Amino acid sequence: MAYTQWMCGLGFNELLEVASLDWIIGSYHPLHEASEDKFAQIVIDKWSNAQADKKGLKAARKATGLTQKQLAAQSGVKLRAIQLYEQNQLDLRRASVSSALALADTLNCTIEDLVWQPIALEYDSQAIPSVKL
Repeated sequence: MAYTQWMCGLGFNELLEVASLDWIIGSYHPLHEASEDKFAQIVIDKWSNAQADKKGLKAARKATGLTQKQLAAQSGVKLRAIQLYEQNQLDLRRASVSSALALADTLNCTIEDLVWQPIALEYDSQAIPSVKL
């Protein structure tokens, strides 16, 4: 866990929310010969998945109770763009400043609240395939 914390910069409390001690012990058998990088990637993927419903455009929109259609009408941003942003098929970080500001103003939040992205680790070696536990 210390290696995972060091790799991603999250606190132990944040990581233990998604990777409890019981989960770690239960993961010993399938992962005991895996590299530290693989374990770290699995824990970080679990953390990112848990955060996906709490952060970003979709979470901000749902917190205000707006539908995608209502957000499009109130912000002036095209409905299809909102759909693509929420599905991570279009990167909101590359949106025009006017679109990002319009969404943030409509949702009464900051642009930073809308552009949350999962943690992605970079390695010098080949990419580590994800494993579901």
